[in-house]
Amino acid sequence: KMEGKPALVEQCYKDLGWAVLDGQLVFKGDQVYAKDSTIFSTYAGRRDIFPSGDVEAVIGLLRENIVGNTPMEAVLCMGVAATALPYANLCWDVHMYNPICHLVGDSTTGKSTATDLFVSLGGNPQGKNSNLLSFSSTVTAILRNVAGVRGYPIGIDEFSATSRKEFSEFIYTLSNGQQLERCTGAWTTKTIEGCETVILSNGESDILSRCSQNTGLRVRLFEFQIEETWTRNAQESETIKAVVSRNYGWITPMVAQELLRNGGTYRKVFKEWVSRVRLEVQRKEIKLICSDRIANTIALFMTSCELAIDVLGLSMDIKKVFDFFFLHMIVRNADDASLGLTAYEALKRHFATNRTFFPSLIKSVSGTYEMQPEDKGFVVESRKGHVAKDGQRYISYIVFRPEEVHEVLRRAGFSSTKVALQGINKMGLLRKHDGGRLTLKISVNDTTTTMYAIWAHVDSALIFDSGETTDADEDW
Repeated sequence: KMEGKPALVEQCYKDLGWAVLDGQLVFKGDQVYAKDSTIFSTYAGRRDIFPSGDVEAVIGLLRENIVGNTPMEAVLCMGVAATALPYANLCWDVHMYNPICHLVGDSTTGKSTATDLFVSLGGNPQGKNSNLLSFSSTVTAILRNVAGVRGYPIGIDEFSATSRKEFSEFIYTLSNGQQLERCTGAWTTKTIEGCETVILSNGESDILSRCSQNTGLRVRLFEFQIEETWTRNAQESETIKAVVSRNYGWITPMVAQELLRNGGTYRKVFKEWVSRVRLEVQRKEIKLICSDRIANTIALFMTSCELAIDVLGLSMDIKKVFDFFFLHMIVRNADDASLGLTAYEALKRHFATNRTFFPSLIKSVSGTYEMQPEDKGFVVESRKGHVAKDGQRYISYIVFRPEEVHEVLRRAGFSSTKVALQGINKMGLLRKHDGGRLTLKISVNDTTTTMYAIWAHVDSALIFDSGETTDADEDW
């Protein structure tokens, strides 16, 4: 005590975002925000999240350079959603993964500017203590950097390709926000704390094609590739970068305070958006198995759109923002999901129409298949068999000459054989040499030849191959 006055107990903390303190929900930012007050406290972490510059400069930038540009309005909504997501999981009876939104485009499309804007809502978009990380870091380093963040936007700059398995695991771990156990020697483990937020990444390459494709990834990772640019011109991009480099860290605490005061209102808004997304899926007769799970994420983004309008006094076109998210997260997901099926059915129809030109073959003693000049391919049965992504088991695969595949897919409307075969591969129905190729290397008429092959149910294929194990047999 100080001469008859009770001493203030200062809260010192390193974690950021939503937490429960002495039985009440608070938001830990540059200070600890409660529903009707701030708590005497000191942030002792290393992140550069203290508000800098002038909040009016930020709002002026948003009104002049963001409002009216739907893609950048969507990025703003994602940034606000970083704060709304953990609140929703705590208070709205939902469980949502951390959405990973990946902007794909060339170096001049403004995707880095969009990422800077996103990160600047909660802190400095540049510097070693920024919440803007780099894909050049190791997976463990990135996960350690986001540990303890629950409500601040996290950016990851410049995606670069790595192994398929590593990236799939990385996306799952980052999206799940789970704690990690790492062996530190002597059979002891060190816990890396999890995170809960929205992550915005960018790069010239997509991520999905470099992952082991499945439905689980499609409800966690959303790729946005627009026809033109994120910013409307080079001058606008420079202006945004210049302003957010000096004025940052204001918006995230403002959004948190609004949720603390009026969270019940936005819960109703969220539920309304969930219903609207599902009705739109039904109305457009979209077939996408994970659409209900994606609906929650779109509803979160749209609730965040209304939050941004209320908190910042903006006049964004809500319908255009909704259409943008629905297109990229539902429609294009559904298109990708049906792409492989269309290509697969085209190849099966070609096989059925030309069945006499696809004999069932067995390897000769010398380890080769014998094709005749008129044959378009052949059928083989595998003793090991294969299980596709939908759980169906196959024992037969159809081998095609490459020129047959190119012609069939061209007639089916595909401009790229590779894209079509990637779609079949995502379904687990492509028989291939190894995990990195779309082709099958096989000995035909004593010559090692590159062919294409698909797994299929073929009643008349009664001859087995030699049953040898290849990388392709292990893929799925």
